[in-house]
Amino acid sequence: MTAQYDRFRVKKYCQTDEESVLLNLLDALPPVPRYVVDIGAGDGQNLSNTQIFVEMGWSACRLDCRYEDGDTLHKEFITRENITALLQKYDVPRSFGVLSLDIDGNDLYVLDALLAEYRPVIAVFEFNGCRPPESYDVIRYAPDFFIDGDYYGASWSAFKHVFGLHGYTLVHQSHSLNGYAVDAAHGLAPLSSPPPRMQYHPHQPNGVWLDAREIFQGHGNA
Repeated sequence: MTAQYDRFRVKKYCQTDEESVLLNLLDALPPVPRYVVDIGAGDGQNLSNTQIFVEMGWSACRLDCRYEDGDTLHKEFITRENITALLQKYDVPRSFGVLSLDIDGNDLYVLDALLAEYRPVIAVFEFNGCRPPESYDVIRYAPDFFIDGDYYGASWSAFKHVFGLHGYTLVHQSHSLNGYAVDAAHGLAPLSSPPPRMQYHPHQPNGVWLDAREIFQGHGNA
């Protein structure tokens, strides 16, 4: 890991340091397509990882199950079955600059389906920091899933596994919450150690955890 990923630059809309990390990563890469996809975008302003890029003049497709603005933000309920059809519906290019993924649920399943057909350069995602980072825990898939306490998403290593299948390197994590992946073709240095487990959640065992290595097996872009 290089110190540039940690350099503070700006905090306008994001929850923690996502805007700074993304801008630092972009500086470390050749120019990328100025197009951002945000899955689980909220209202497009509060806690947004992508509004700053819209203000910078990037093209955008932002999807959320509750909000719509008629321009870049579209109200859609996202599943692994419909994600690529939705991106096609909104004319998202196959290769684009930044993906933000945070739906507090079927994130890993949606990611796997998306990366089978689309190629972002950088991805920021929220992993479940309540799960042991060395585990490969992922929730059982249900198309109508909604978050239930700490039962949502997938662990750090589960995301690392799926990104690896598709030819990506995890390069950074922050706050035991957000991870960052970059197309491995760019050769950015990865994070040297996994994140610590978060201590400020109740860690309620509300559902069955599956092993991502058994579900996702080598059908990506790697």
